[in-house]
Amino acid sequence: MKMKTKTHNHALILAGGTGSRTGVGIPKQMFLINGIPLIIYTIQVFQNCEEINSITVVSHPDYCSQITEYAKQYSIDKLISVIEGGENRQSSSRIGVESLNAGNNDIVLIHDAARPFVTEKIILSATATATEHGAAAATVPSTDTVYITENNRLVSIPKRQTLRNAQTPQAFRHSIITHAHQNALKEGISDASDDTILVLKAGYNVVLLEGSISNIKITSAEDLVLAERILANKKL
Repeated sequence: MKMKTKTHNHALILAGGTGSRTGVGIPKQMFLINGIPLIIYTIQVFQNCEEINSITVVSHPDYCSQITEYAKQYSIDKLISVIEGGENRQSSSRIGVESLNAGNNDIVLIHDAARPFVTEKIILSATATATEHGAAAATVPSTDTVYITENNRLVSIPKRQTLRNAQTPQAFRHSIITHAHQNALKEGISDASDDTILVLKAGYNVVLLEGSISNIKITSAEDLVLAERILANKKL
């Protein structure tokens, strides 16, 4: 009788941004909240999730060693490496995916370092959905009317019921996300802001799962203030 090969779940944390929109002078993921780097709050959620087997961080080269030291300080023992990212999000994601020692059916969960409020429930849902369907993405319903514009003029207004706001994690079988990045290189796609774009262009379906309105991405100085309030009493 053939034994079923055990699959593993790999968290890939993208932390290559410079955080220019926050105006605090350092990448937002390195900003200290209650004396703790924002990225550690994010990584800790994956560290505490039993279904996650490994964590890899893709960082701006100036902060790789600092993140490694922080991980030791906060006992992040699932962290296997902190590697230098590329020139943009797409290249950093590709570098991270290629670095993984993963089987074809292993699941890769790609997550923004600046989303510290992700929950174990979302992680487990993303893992299960990707295991069953191959590709999954956390989303929430769009609550605002969205304008399609051209040259600062209103062109059309899509039905709000058809719109969802993308979040992370996004989860994929390793074989699928690897092929998606290889296809992007072949097709000359280099500026995708989201991994699901590449997966769709490679011919795969992406199944959506429910995220959370609290799973915000820290992008502005106001967001950092909000994060400080929310995390004021959180213990690691």
